[in-house]
Amino acid sequence: MGRPIGGEHPAYSLLVKQYDSCVQGHSHMFDIAHRTKPNGKRVWGIHAGCYLDPEQHEDYAGPANKLWMRGILILYDVQDGDFNSFSWLNVNDIKAKYGVQLA
Repeated sequence: MGRPIGGEHPAYSLLVKQYDSCVQGHSHMFDIAHRTKPNGKRVWGIHAGCYLDPEQHEDYAGPANKLWMRGILILYDVQDGDFNSFSWLNVNDIKAKYGVQLA
C-alpha cells in the first residue's frame, strides 16, 4: 500500500504483510519475529534499530529516546532469507572497540 509499517509489534506486522523475510532499519526500535512456512522455510521480520550516537536525543521523540536501540545488527550465514544466528553491537561498544566517530 506504500505506507510505513509500525505499531506495537512492527516486526510481526512486517512479516505477516510480506510473508517473506524483510529487514528494516532506521525504525529506532528493535523488534524481531519469525515464522515457518508449510514448506519448512523460515521467514523473518526484523526492525533493526538505528545507528545514532547515544548522546543524540531528538526533541520530537521526548521520552521515547530512551527506548531506541542504537547499533548494528549482524546476520550470519544468510541464505534465501534465512540465517543461522545474529548479533547486536551497540554504538557504545563499537566506539570503545574501534574508536569509530559518528557523524
